[in-house]
Amino acid sequence: MALNAEHTTFYNMKAQIINSWEDVTLSQFLHIIKLQQETSDSQEFANQVLNYLYDEDPMQIPYNLYVAQINGLNQFFDKPVSKMKISKNCTYNINGTVYELDITPNNFSTAQYLDFVTFSKDPSQLINTLTTVLIPQGHKYNDGYSMEKTRQDIGGMPCSNALAISNFFVAWSKRSILTILRFLTSQIRRTKKSKEKVRELKKELETLSNLLESFPSF
Repeated sequence: MALNAEHTTFYNMKAQIINSWEDVTLSQFLHIIKLQQETSDSQEFANQVLNYLYDEDPMQIPYNLYVAQINGLNQFFDKPVSKMKISKNCTYNINGTVYELDITPNNFSTAQYLDFVTFSKDPSQLINTLTTVLIPQGHKYNDGYSMEKTRQDIGGMPCSNALAISNFFVAWSKRSILTILRFLTSQIRRTKKSKEKVRELKKELETLSNLLESFPSF
């Protein structure tokens, strides 16, 4: 039986339904998070996400297509992005540029580490955070390549890859800070110190505790 034009369009569109975090770029993910923060009504939020992802008014499309898009939305929202993991160094080919990921923070330059810590405290700076750990092949951090192109490329990554990388390094940062916190706590308790020295250690302890709490999680 031949399909009419409306059904043909529906089946063509259904093949393009977004139903996985692999189908959503990092830039799109960040915009969806922004919509979620600005919209309290769940139905309105869903329609805004569909409008954004498909660039069409969800109220003006066939209902069966709308249902398919909503079902796709539910499928990838039901899969927590925080469960996505990385376990080794690897490369990513993005827009023709090969980016190297080194998951060993001890290899970072000082500038690279300081920029990572600064950016990673602010969820809105996630793309900038990833520019500190994804480096174009053959280059050192922020040396001899376009940082603007790097930001654009990373924004176009599947958010599943990008968030797995981010979560790995944020978890590493938290572990590092916890190690320092334990050391400072033991220093305060262990030996006799002047009141001034104890105040300094407690202030540093408070600063690191606040830093630990500030790291975002997805």
